[in-house]
Amino acid sequence: MSRWSSVRVGTYAVLGILFAGILVVGIDLLVTHGKTTRGATVAGLDAGNLSPTKTREVLNRVAARAEKPVTLVTPHGEAKLGAKDLGLAFDAEATLERLRDQPNNPLRRIAGLFGAEYRVDPVITVDRKKLDATLDAKRKEFELSAIEGAVHFYKGKPVADLPTAGQRIARDELPAALRAGWLRERPITMPTEKFAPTVSAETVRTTRDGPAATAMAGPIVLNGREGAKRSITPT
Repeated sequence: MSRWSSVRVGTYAVLGILFAGILVVGIDLLVTHGKTTRGATVAGLDAGNLSPTKTREVLNRVAARAEKPVTLVTPHGEAKLGAKDLGLAFDAEATLERLRDQPNNPLRRIAGLFGAEYRVDPVITVDRKKLDATLDAKRKEFELSAIEGAVHFYKGKPVADLPTAGQRIARDELPAALRAGWLRERPITMPTEKFAPTVSAETVRTTRDGPAATAMAGPIVLNGREGAKRSITPT
């Protein structure tokens, strides 16, 4: 077989594969018209290639989950709150549109024919005002307060009580965590971040070694009535 013959055979083969792919995609377009995307899942539930009636049944199951308490994992353990208290709302209609959005990519369509999974995120809105109000009310349950630094005296010597950082909910990261975990019937780990106390360790050490040490370096003079004075030596 000549070189040109080999090229011609290869070209025909490629064109044949392309034609077959176009044919498969075209047939799939007709078959899936009005249905959800092949292989689609929503909130962990199978929702692929479903009729409108069957899709509604799946979305109703998701909506039923939205009525259940939300389990939150916090630094202190677990807490359960209502979705409304967290400002969460499930938009079934917008989620339905996502499920019906058929892919234009022929490779993804063909992959769907062979059972490839396509995750569709449910449409969830988060009311930040409600969420922040709930977090403010539950601050003692959800967060660890910072311990402020100080200096105390023991047997006449200044001792530093070094501060300890606190731990609070990372509020800017929380909405994404709620969207990802809610409606999947699993506990949601609330993201946290450390925050520093108002008095730094360096300030505490400086106070101990400076003003506090100076105050205890010599006798302490007490002024009384009618000019009376008395000195006390720190021990």
